[in-house]
Amino acid sequence: MGKLYKRLLSMAVAILVLFQSVPMYSLEVYADQTEDEDKGEIRIEELTKTPDTVWSNQDVTITGKIKGGKSSQDTPYRYKYTNNKDMYRFFYEHDTYEESGHVIAENAEDQTIHIPIYSSTVATYYIWAYDGKKNKSDLKVIDVKVDKEAPTVESIHSDADADPTGKDVTISGKASDHFGSGLKEIRYGVRSITYEQDTFETKADKVYTASVEEDGSYSFVLDETVNGDLYVWAYDQAGNKTVTPQMIQVNVDKTPPIINKITDTAGGSWTNGGSEQTISWGKDKVTVTIDANLEPKIDSNGNHSVNKIYYGKKDQIDSAQILEESISGKFTFQVPVSNDGVDETYYIWAQNKIGCITKSPIPYKIQIDNHTPEVLSYEFSPIHDNLASKFIRWLTGGIFCKEGVKVTVTATDEDQDDDDVVSSGMESITLYGDDKGQSGVSVIGEATGDSLVKQKNGTVKASFDIAGKEGEVYRKVLSAKVKDVAGNESSVTKPSDIDKEKGDEIVVEKTSPTIQIEKKKTGAYKEVGTGDIYYHGEASFNLSISDVDSGLQSVEVMVNGKNIKKDSNQQTILTEKESKDNKTVLDHV
Repeated sequence: MGKLYKRLLSMAVAILVLFQSVPMYSLEVYADQTEDEDKGEIRIEELTKTPDTVWSNQDVTITGKIKGGKSSQDTPYRYKYTNNKDMYRFFYEHDTYEESGHVIAENAEDQTIHIPIYSSTVATYYIWAYDGKKNKSDLKVIDVKVDKEAPTVESIHSDADADPTGKDVTISGKASDHFGSGLKEIRYGVRSITYEQDTFETKADKVYTASVEEDGSYSFVLDETVNGDLYVWAYDQAGNKTVTPQMIQVNVDKTPPIINKITDTAGGSWTNGGSEQTISWGKDKVTVTIDANLEPKIDSNGNHSVNKIYYGKKDQIDSAQILEESISGKFTFQVPVSNDGVDETYYIWAQNKIGCITKSPIPYKIQIDNHTPEVLSYEFSPIHDNLASKFIRWLTGGIFCKEGVKVTVTATDEDQDDDDVVSSGMESITLYGDDKGQSGVSVIGEATGDSLVKQKNGTVKASFDIAGKEGEVYRKVLSAKVKDVAGNESSVTKPSDIDKEKGDEIVVEKTSPTIQIEKKKTGAYKEVGTGDIYYHGEASFNLSISDVDSGLQSVEVMVNGKNIKKDSNQQTILTEKESKDNKTVLDHV
């Protein structure tokens, strides 16, 4: 009788496997509980599925533990389940321990729940248990999704023909996973071996992934070099792979076009493989030349010859201008100069005959300064300056000096009224000292480099020392000219061109004024031994004082150490007789 009962239980398990549409199942479990297991109410714990994934393409087994409740050898533990979503609540609420229509008889010696699922299904399993006292546990729920059907790639298309192309190629088509877990992704690769080696968990080398829409449509772009048979397959959510992939021939050559060199008429250049661009300043419009001429051995089939150049001020090719005409592989374009100058970076791409375009543009900087620099001011600082010399400079406009003079020229290459004007910076300040009536011929000195002192307000200063020599007179017309880095030059500028009250001529001389005394009356005699001259009665003298180089500043006539300003007739002793060209002669009246 016992053997027959076991066989009936086995048959019941087989019937459950074959007919899972049956709404409810039950299983009796005969077991002796330990003291710990017998505590508490009847319940189901540790309910899991293996594999424990949302979707599986393998057989799934539900397992769990029946805990608590009261045991009885006459009335064993039992668990029941159904996957009928519409009736599970009715089955659970109205089921009793004695219901035997769907009992799975099994000679189990533990309290383990074990429900195997062998075929594709999408179901929710509702499970409950009874103890030996016929007490019912709470309802437990677990979802099971099994999909063993492989998806298919139904079609594949290319937007390019089989000829070599350097453009991006779009591959598109349709895939499906009817009544399955649904499409997860598209994968593709060249050569069938990549398909064979690829798995859902680990992608093979040089296998790429593309997304797929809900309706099964897919598309992806080949933006790298791909040449040969391209295979496309699909995976569903459960990990099933297409049995037979779709194949299409592609020939995408993404070898980037080569630009050998870029030069410009301002003196800048860029060389392929060089460290960086050499930048020079222009003062007029600049012509840029792009050399994309290739050696025949590099491009024997002509596919990689550059036939178009794109250039623009933005790093987006959509807004770039196109050059299609070249001479021996050289393309040119001009950068016009505006009133404010140019300080721009141009971005340059190349395209070859099969349509491959440089991925990253070459940045090429252009700097044009067409603004003329100017001399702003002159400053004079005589050597060994004192109060008297300061007074002289005030009287003469700052051009008469004795020991020597430091001439400081202030200039700028910036527009003092417009900050947007591009400045290349000051290259040189040249000071000239010429004969009267001339300017900008004889160079006193030229300041460049560190001799140009930059000021915070954008100006530049340069100082020049002119030293005086005993017995010599330095008399010159001062002027200056400045040049910026771009080569723009100012006009030759004299001090009076800036400040109308300043003189243009500078005089440096150390020769003392001359004094001549002419005796007017006889009767004098010389004291023997001392050499002093004595007069009887009155003595009359004519004084002639002159400085023909720089003129006289002041005159003092002293008798017995006392200044005499008027003669015996109470007339001014000295008057100016001649004063022109900075030459002054004073005579007694």
